[in-house]
Amino acid sequence: MNIYNHYSKHGFTVVKNFFPKKDIELLKNRIEKFIKKNQNKFNKKKGDINFNKDKINSIHTLHRSKKEFEFIYKNKKLKKLLQKILSPKSSLRAMELFAKPAKFGMPSPMHQDNYLWNIKNGKGLTVWVCLDTSNKKNGGISYLPDSHKYGTLAHEPSFAPGTSQAIKKKVLKKIIARKKVFTPNLFSGDICIHSCLTVHGSNKNNSKNPRRGFTLQFKDKYAKYDREKILAYRQSLKKQISLRSKI
Repeated sequence: MNIYNHYSKHGFTVVKNFFPKKDIELLKNRIEKFIKKNQNKFNKKKGDINFNKDKINSIHTLHRSKKEFEFIYKNKKLKKLLQKILSPKSSLRAMELFAKPAKFGMPSPMHQDNYLWNIKNGKGLTVWVCLDTSNKKNGGISYLPDSHKYGTLAHEPSFAPGTSQAIKKKVLKKIIARKKVFTPNLFSGDICIHSCLTVHGSNKNNSKNPRRGFTLQFKDKYAKYDREKILAYRQSLKKQISLRSKI
């Protein structure tokens, strides 16, 4: 099964050795520079950055320095891939880092990106760029195959750093009964592409090494956002952050 058919059928696909080593090393350096440059500008209350025991767990504002990462998100090979999988014309909506530091990398509960994004037709996806080895042992990204076919599912506050929402336990239990969770074995330079409707998450990193993933979020250029749902989500998130700060 080719990568396009796999994505259409299962809601995600893996492409091995997509980015060369030189691009990955440059990406790592650019991320480090971004962190140093913005370390006093991150708004922790708004969730720009999340820590666990003074270690960065995730950063959600890399798109504020688009020029630094143009060589990745404007990559010609990636553009061709997006044209076939998503749309002839797509637009970048965000870039993030999920750092998963050694021993301290926190789990990310099972969720759907579109519960947060609220794209009306669900025409959005994430390109997950592997910076380090990623597998079951170090909290590698995991998917529930075919879950993109269920539409946007019911979520609830997770209170997990970096992932504010999680699929409701009763709903998740029913889905897992149908399909087994799949965790691909990935290496630096590999990419995963998943629909914004695909259920995914990750476990804690208990290994001795970091498990960093750089994400690029794209949407169909002409896809519309559901503004009412976005506003409702933001209001809910404010309450959640306020409650978390009191714990």
